[in-house]
Amino acid sequence: MAQVKKVTLNIQGMHCNSCASGIQMVLQSTDGVLNASANYDAKKGEVEFDEERTNIDAILKAIEQLGYKAMPQ
Repeated sequence: MAQVKKVTLNIQGMHCNSCASGIQMVLQSTDGVLNASANYDAKKGEVEFDEERTNIDAILKAIEQLGYKAMPQ
């Protein structure tokens, strides 16, 4: 049975809505991520993931590889 966890992230470095869309697309394609959203205006993201398939470190790394900085709230 999946161990679902939901985390809110503070994301630094987004300059526009396209930045948020790119982050959201990468997160949604990450193995183990069930749902993801990013909001440019709020500088935040929410990720719901299966802890048996991925972890917060892998999610943060995916965001950082795009050139942004993210930290759990």
